[in-house]
Amino acid sequence: MKSPLYNAFGGDAPPGGPMQLVRQFEEFRRNFRGDPKSEFMRLVQSGQISQQQLNQLQNAAMQFQNFIGKR
Repeated sequence: MKSPLYNAFGGDAPPGGPMQLVRQFEEFRRNFRGDPKSEFMRLVQSGQISQQQLNQLQNAAMQFQNFIGKR
């Protein structure tokens, strides 16, 4: 079974392997403006994502944090 994080990035490993994924995440983090929690709650309330999808993304985020060694 593939992880939600894997699926969120299209299901295929990006060229350059895991380090490319880390670089893409860092770029996203630098460019994101606003409160992530509020944005996700807005997406759930609008029906754009389900609570189950939010839970999967939260689990994927924890896996990613463990991967890059940040807690």
